[in-house]
Amino acid sequence: MRRSSQDDGRLRDLDAIAAYHRKVRPAYRDFLASRTLADFARPMDPVGRSSHTHAWAIGHIAEHESYHLGKVTLLKSLIEGRVS
Repeated sequence: MRRSSQDDGRLRDLDAIAAYHRKVRPAYRDFLASRTLADFARPMDPVGRSSHTHAWAIGHIAEHESYHLGKVTLLKSLIEGRVS
């Protein structure tokens, strides 16, 4: 991913997208479960140019996931004609 990039519509294969998520989500959970509290407290930038920690990055990922799942739910409702 690139900062501020826009979706160009290349990802049209919904089965491939679903398969990717079925593979990545459990791997991400396993990765998180293997971390220690000290790992989460480590800064993302060891040089110190940013105060963001690994815990902040994980929270940021969760925030984005929640936002996008909400958009998917809304889109599904619109497609099914349940929202006027």
